[in-house]
Amino acid sequence: MRLIHTKTGRFHVFDDPRTIRYATLSHVWAREGERFYPEPTLQDVLRIQATQDALPPSRRVSIISLLPEKVRRFCQTAARYHYEYAWGDSFCIDKTSSSELSEAINSMFDWYQYSDVCYVYLHDVPPAATTAELSRDGSFFRESRWFKRGWTLQELLAPTSVLFFSEEWSVLGSKHMLAPLIEKITKIPQDVLTLERSLEEFSVACRMSWAVARDTTRTEDEAYSLMGIFGVKIQTTYGEGRYAFIRLQEEILKNVSDQTIFAWGLSHLDYQFTFERPQDDCLPSDMLQTQFDVRISSPYQYLFASSPKDFRYSSDLVSIPWNEALPERPTYTNTSYGIRTRLPLLTVRVDDPQMNAPPCIALLACKAEDQAHGERYLAIILRAQHTRARNLSDCFVGAAVGRLRDFMSSVDIVNSSMDLTLSHHYCRTIWLSKHQWEACRELGKLTDVYIPYRPPLAAYNVQREADLHSVLYSVPVKSNGKSDSFELRPSKWSEDLLNLHGYVLTFYRNKDSYVISIRGSAGASASELISIGVRRCDCHLGDREGFLSITVSDGRRAPSASSIPHKINDDSHVRSWSFKNGTASQDFLLRPNEARRITVRLSLTKSTESRQWTVYILGIEIWETHQGDVERARKRVRTMLLQGRGAGDLNRLLPESLPTTPTIHEGRMFPTPPVS
Repeated sequence: MRLIHTKTGRFHVFDDPRTIRYATLSHVWAREGERFYPEPTLQDVLRIQATQDALPPSRRVSIISLLPEKVRRFCQTAARYHYEYAWGDSFCIDKTSSSELSEAINSMFDWYQYSDVCYVYLHDVPPAATTAELSRDGSFFRESRWFKRGWTLQELLAPTSVLFFSEEWSVLGSKHMLAPLIEKITKIPQDVLTLERSLEEFSVACRMSWAVARDTTRTEDEAYSLMGIFGVKIQTTYGEGRYAFIRLQEEILKNVSDQTIFAWGLSHLDYQFTFERPQDDCLPSDMLQTQFDVRISSPYQYLFASSPKDFRYSSDLVSIPWNEALPERPTYTNTSYGIRTRLPLLTVRVDDPQMNAPPCIALLACKAEDQAHGERYLAIILRAQHTRARNLSDCFVGAAVGRLRDFMSSVDIVNSSMDLTLSHHYCRTIWLSKHQWEACRELGKLTDVYIPYRPPLAAYNVQREADLHSVLYSVPVKSNGKSDSFELRPSKWSEDLLNLHGYVLTFYRNKDSYVISIRGSAGASASELISIGVRRCDCHLGDREGFLSITVSDGRRAPSASSIPHKINDDSHVRSWSFKNGTASQDFLLRPNEARRITVRLSLTKSTESRQWTVYILGIEIWETHQGDVERARKRVRTMLLQGRGAGDLNRLLPESLPTTPTIHEGRMFPTPPVS
């Protein structure tokens, strides 16, 4: 561990931090344009030391006086409180060394824990005369960014003594003095802050909930900043994204016997279900699947959460000793089919024919107790994997739970009051009364189950890039609820390609839309005219969600009117395009004349330049249609029709007439033609 001497400004290395008295610094790293930006690094301090060493002794000055302000004031404060050594994360770690950085991240909780005192520097809090001034609603202390950062959670919990300092380095109070106020700000119990109770006395889900309102600059740090709080260590691999949090949960499951780690997401609280012992090895299907052929797929169907924020409803969960809740000690094995474990399963029956009930539940060793509901016990909802033919052993977590009329309000996507997804109805767990719990313990069938604990890589990449892609089909909405204006530009490379193949591009803007006209000027394309219209859609989704509409037409066909009522995945919405790596793309097959068929490929990206509005770049390519284009178009049309989506101008590639039958797909009910 590298420490800085608070009087000489020189670095010293110690093998065991428990053998030395030192102070640590906790702070929020400055952003560009702020007072302390950029944060000083180890190399910055070493350069100051080297510059002084190169001078004659008579010209040298105190290194401390030359250090950047935040480091200098920290060292001076530590020296004033009689500490020879001090440590700060920005300037005591060599971040150019991946091995040293990894060691530091894995050791950081211990380093804060072994320190005599931690100084919390609040750059956004002015000096305060009284604790009451800090406590008032909306105070600078309550609103400080320090309480909203991921890494500062362990810096609050690990040290025995914590002192808070204002922007001018005046003392505001200690962790023990301010514990009641900090509890209100962070939702962390006061007896944890004052070290009356250890972290291990709180369930995994409860500890996770403390990080719900905290953010990190790097996605991976959501996991790395929590390692010490759970007493585990994992290898740091920046670039893995949310897989880091999956690996953290894997390590917790290996070391902590606590099933609350599975108890995240929405819970259903309704005691009208009847629970029975499974009679065979097949999971029953729910009403949506049996009656409407709906196959729900959700990012919440995996055993592990993707972020600490998924535990926002789990703060009151308590882990129960396994022998008080389960017939045998639970064990977990990681396999290619998911995590294998044995759980007591029960099937679910409901008398209400309009109620979509969970197919199956498995009891968990966890409970909660509150004044409103008393003592409650938790069970996890399981449903069959679609690819496993309802095998009792192959499960996903969660199901859409509720009455049919509630679902219909979510899937009627022509209605302006629609909800885009069933996420508000997707429950992962169900609460049981004490009476129900005791009865279920007797009825449960102990069963080996395999539950996928994380999404496949392809699905994960889609989730990972969801925010990046959403701006491509939805113009960002302002704080007043109105969609922001946007700018469209044809890409320069498109103009060069079109010119090469005898096309001339003209581009102009109307009041609410952009129009691109592409006219053939030579050869086979001489008589062709292609029009591309780009606007915020006239439908309710354009008004409310800022959905972007792009229509393509040839000279023989007028573009479809976006004002006609249509569904969320209508062909005119960019949302129906293919998305990958920050680009939305779509192929359009046109027939500008009887003798010629062409393919127009559009690709939409977002410019990275800083503007007050969104800037889109539209790429355009045109070529003579080949058989592969036709086959892909046929496949796309069939997929769209099966999903109840309009197929736009591509319908002409399919047979003239197809009978239709009603179905629901992915939570949407539309007429759908059966395709062999």
